[in-house]
Amino acid sequence: PTVMLLSRDITRRREAELEVQKMRSAALAAERDRVFRMLFESSPVAMVHCHGEIIEAVNRQFTLQFGW
Repeated sequence: PTVMLLSRDITRRREAELEVQKMRSAALAAERDRVFRMLFESSPVAMVHCHGEIIEAVNRQFTLQFGW
């Protein structure tokens, strides 16, 4: 009996696929951030974005209502 074995190193291909996946994830995150920022800034309701006890951002309506 004869056995034939074929193999191919797919390391580079897999690394490229992972890089594309990372780039897509980063692009999606950037788009989510852009949409969140747009909604936050254009809201007619005064809004504050906090991280714990630290104020990260206030929107335009907050500034108009409270002068801060």
